[in-house]
Amino acid sequence: MTLPMETLPWLIDKDGLLRSDREPSLGRYGPCFSGALTASEEKTIMAGLLLLARQGQSEADARDLFVGNSDSRLTHLGREEARGIASQLRRSTTRVDLIVQQRSRQSEESVQIVRKELGVQVPVLIDAGFCERDLGDITRMNKELALQLYGADYVLRWRRSFDSAPPNGESLRDFRDRVWPPFQELVATEVYKGRNVLVISDSDFIRVLACEIEEIPPDKVETVEFERGQVIAYSFGGDGRTRNSTRSSHLRIVASVSQ
Repeated sequence: MTLPMETLPWLIDKDGLLRSDREPSLGRYGPCFSGALTASEEKTIMAGLLLLARQGQSEADARDLFVGNSDSRLTHLGREEARGIASQLRRSTTRVDLIVQQRSRQSEESVQIVRKELGVQVPVLIDAGFCERDLGDITRMNKELALQLYGADYVLRWRRSFDSAPPNGESLRDFRDRVWPPFQELVATEVYKGRNVLVISDSDFIRVLACEIEEIPPDKVETVEFERGQVIAYSFGGDGRTRNSTRSSHLRIVASVSQ
């Protein structure tokens, strides 16, 4: 899977939150991180790392609910898991230049904890295209109740398969088609520029990104799992370290940042 390089302007607010200009209502913020790379820069700048981390446990998770695109506060365990993300990054001496956040409360809380624990005001990118997967009629529904209402076969397909969607919700394919283009436009761009970008999100977002990056076929999607608080690092380039001049390198996994 190639990631085309497209440079877009960025907008940064007074709290250090980086937001894309895809939303006209955010035009009151000042510009940041804009401008295309020159040919000489493209040859000399090392590509950065893409770091994926699953956000901490939410209260809805603890109650065994389908969270979807709803809001829920982090539990005590979830806050500890978010601190664990920062701890892994500190111990690995990995610099973080930009954090990508989804719009839910649990994602926001996870990001706030990580920023605080890292001790630096890392800019945070929020984009409407990264909103959590819409689970339709089963959003906020207890998982046991969903099994009773719809049957185990249907619920399992909705949760794990690539093409099955819950009633009035998104399949994983629908979700991939929605989040992958803005990821290419907004996140891959920054990695290509040499920035280390940390994505803190729910499991579906990470699964979609990992499957696209590693070219995992749809029939194997259900086998892709990420633990909460786990951090996975990817590097651009044919040799895993440098970016080639075509701006179309594949990402490949380089390491799991060990706890």
